[in-house]
Amino acid sequence: MRGYQKKVIYIKHTGSNLFDEAYFVVGSTGENAKRSDMILEANRIIEESIKKEPRKKKTALSDFLYPFMIGILVSVVVFVIVLTVF
Repeated sequence: MRGYQKKVIYIKHTGSNLFDEAYFVVGSTGENAKRSDMILEANRIIEESIKKEPRKKKTALSDFLYPFMIGILVSVVVFVIVLTVF
């Protein structure tokens, strides 16, 4: 397209835990936008992308506790059997 221009804003070291770098491509409608409007829009986009990410299932303590307790019980039983045999 001839005569069409977009402005690219590159931010390095954002200070965010999620993003190290950010690129914003601003169209002709965003040239007159205030800095605060751009920040609000960037935050809105980030919030929407975070909501769409699949959440990892939180593991319950019982998922680890039951196998651990069964292992201890089996170990004690084997230890008692070995003591009684020898």
